[in-house]
Amino acid sequence: MSNEPAPTNLDREDVERRAYELYEQRGREDGYDWDDWLAAERELRGSSEAETREAATDVPPATARRRRADQSQREGRTEIAREV
Repeated sequence: MSNEPAPTNLDREDVERRAYELYEQRGREDGYDWDDWLAAERELRGSSEAETREAATDVPPATARRRRADQSQREGRTEIAREV
Protein backbone atom coordinates (compact mmCIF):
# COMPACT_ATOMS: atom_id res chain seq x y z
CA MET A 1 0.00 0.00 0.00
CA SER A 2 1.41 3.37 -1.05
CA ASN A 3 1.39 6.59 0.97
CA GLU A 4 0.97 8.61 -2.23
CA PRO A 5 -2.45 10.12 -2.89
CA ALA A 6 -4.45 8.78 -5.82
CA PRO A 7 -3.89 10.84 -8.99
CA THR A 8 -6.50 13.49 -9.62
CA ASN A 9 -7.99 13.73 -13.08
CA LEU A 10 -7.06 17.15 -14.41
CA ASP A 11 -8.82 19.02 -17.16
CA ARG A 12 -6.28 19.51 -19.96
CA GLU A 13 -7.64 22.98 -20.73
CA ASP A 14 -7.11 24.07 -17.11
CA VAL A 15 -3.51 22.84 -17.22
CA GLU A 16 -2.93 24.59 -20.56
CA ARG A 17 -4.40 27.83 -19.23
CA ARG A 18 -2.27 27.76 -16.07
CA ALA A 19 0.89 26.80 -17.96
CA TYR A 20 0.34 29.75 -20.30
CA GLU A 21 -0.12 32.06 -17.31
CA LEU A 22 3.21 30.88 -15.94
CA TYR A 23 4.81 31.50 -19.35
CA GLU A 24 3.45 35.05 -19.37
CA GLN A 25 4.55 35.69 -15.79
CA ARG A 26 8.11 34.78 -16.80
CA GLY A 27 8.01 37.41 -19.53
CA ARG A 28 7.19 34.98 -22.37
CA GLU A 29 10.67 33.46 -22.22
CA ASP A 30 10.76 30.37 -24.42
CA GLY A 31 12.31 27.03 -23.54
CA TYR A 32 10.42 26.26 -20.33
CA ASP A 33 7.21 24.74 -21.71
CA TRP A 34 7.60 21.43 -19.86
CA ASP A 35 8.49 23.17 -16.64
CA ASP A 36 5.38 25.35 -16.97
CA TRP A 37 3.14 22.41 -17.84
CA LEU A 38 4.34 20.27 -14.95
CA ALA A 39 4.22 23.18 -12.50
CA ALA A 40 0.63 23.85 -13.60
CA GLU A 41 -0.27 20.20 -13.01
CA ARG A 42 1.31 20.30 -9.54
CA GLU A 43 -0.51 23.51 -8.67
CA LEU A 44 -3.83 22.19 -9.86
CA ARG A 45 -3.31 19.03 -7.83
CA GLY A 46 -2.35 21.14 -4.84
CA SER A 47 0.94 19.30 -4.44
CA SER A 48 4.48 20.56 -4.75
CA GLU A 49 6.01 17.41 -3.29
CA ALA A 50 8.01 16.55 -6.44
CA GLU A 51 9.39 20.08 -6.70
CA THR A 52 10.45 20.01 -3.06
CA ARG A 53 12.20 16.64 -3.51
CA GLU A 54 14.10 17.87 -6.57
CA ALA A 55 15.18 21.10 -4.88
CA ALA A 56 16.38 19.19 -1.82
CA THR A 57 18.56 16.83 -3.86
CA ASP A 58 20.01 19.40 -6.31
CA VAL A 59 19.01 17.37 -9.38
CA PRO A 60 20.24 18.87 -12.68
CA PRO A 61 17.31 20.38 -14.69
CA ALA A 62 17.54 17.86 -17.55
CA THR A 63 17.45 14.96 -15.10
CA ALA A 64 14.54 16.49 -13.23
CA ARG A 65 12.58 16.90 -16.48
CA ARG A 66 13.28 13.29 -17.45
CA ARG A 67 12.15 12.07 -14.03
CA ARG A 68 8.93 14.10 -14.29
CA ALA A 69 8.30 12.67 -17.76
CA ASP A 70 8.90 9.15 -16.44
CA GLN A 71 6.46 9.83 -13.60
CA SER A 72 3.93 11.19 -16.09
CA GLN A 73 4.24 8.02 -18.12
CA ARG A 74 3.75 5.84 -15.04
CA GLU A 75 0.64 7.85 -14.18
CA GLY A 76 -0.76 7.37 -17.67
CA ARG A 77 -0.11 10.84 -19.07
CA THR A 78 1.71 9.47 -22.12
CA GLU A 79 1.25 12.63 -24.20
CA ILE A 80 3.65 14.39 -21.83
CA ALA A 81 6.19 11.59 -21.53
CA ARG A 82 6.25 10.89 -25.27
CA GLU A 83 7.25 14.46 -26.16
CA VAL A 84 10.30 14.69 -23.84
